[in-house]
Parts: sequence; C-alpha cells; structure tokens
Amino acid sequence: MAETTIMRRGDLAYVETVFNGLIPVKILDQAAHRTATRTVDGVKVKVTAERGAYRRGEVMTVEEQAVIPRSHVFRRGGNLYVRGRSYLIKWND
Repeated sequence: MAETTIMRRGDLAYVETVFNGLIPVKILDQAAHRTATRTVDGVKVKVTAERGAYRRGEVMTVEEQAVIPRSHVFRRGGNLYVRGRSYLIKWND
C-alpha cells in the first residue's frame, strides 16, 4: 500500500479544474465550500501562477478533494499526470 502524503498550511499544491487543468496554489486555511445544493469541507488557497482565468494572488475556496500535492504530479510526453490519490490535509499543527 502506498504511503499517505500529508499536506499542511503553507504547502504548495495544485487545484484540479475542469477547463484549465492543474492550477498551482498555496494552501492557506480550512474553510466551508458551498455549492448550489450543499456545503462541504473546503480549502482556502492562493493562486501562485496565472492559468487561464485564474490570476496570481487570487484567493479562492475549493473542495478538499480537488487539492493535489505537487509531489504527486509528474510529466510524461508533455502531459501532466497525477500519481496516486493517497494524501490528506492536516489542520491541527
């Protein structure tokens, strides 16, 4: 079984989006993320590079499962891939 990667406040990560792929971000804090029908655990992140409509320095709240540690992303043949989904965010540090 793969080892679990632990992410904390201040760590660099990616946010998985539908139209712009992986957006580089920095984890800021825990927050509630509201969708049209429900409220789920969320993460407040700060965008660290411009990608599509996302601007550097923009702060947004996303669902927790959309945040991917940078160590899990690799490039092969010009494409980005996510290696494993065994990671979590610890808030009590």
